[in-house]
Amino acid sequence: MLLTEDPQMHPVQTPFGVVTFLQIVGVCTEELHAAQQWNGQGILELLRTVPVAGGPWLITDMRRGETIFEIDPHLQERVDKGIETDGSNLSGVSAKCAWDDLSRPPEDDEDSRSICVAAQPRRLSGKDTEQIRETLRRGLEINSKPVLPPINPQRQNGLTHDRAP
Repeated sequence: MLLTEDPQMHPVQTPFGVVTFLQIVGVCTEELHAAQQWNGQGILELLRTVPVAGGPWLITDMRRGETIFEIDPHLQERVDKGIETDGSNLSGVSAKCAWDDLSRPPEDDEDSRSICVAAQPRRLSGKDTEQIRETLRRGLEINSKPVLPPINPQRQNGLTHDRAP
């Protein structure tokens, strides 16, 4: 999934600030990988040019079985050129983590740890560990500015309203 500002619902001013409507756009795995390697906005612009892949309103057709790259092979060239000229605008890292407490015996036969008790935990190589460390360090250096302003107590009708931390 990719997120973008909704092309039909315009931002609305409320007493509490501006409300911006977002739209979730369904994408195929290959399109998501392209967004991760380049940028989401670029892929959204390509999706807008392909009527069966969303068109100008970016309407997701859950029955779509082809990627935009299968529908129009020239779009892959645009992604490759974008990666080459722009690089990626992503500065985060996502990961899935799991662990097992191998020191405790399984609670019952259905316990998933029973599969892993005899197995040795997998270890990352030194090279992989260093690559992850360096990528995280670079990402943290790039994003040294706070993304959102700090939340300050609001004043309304002469009363201060604190938000929960």
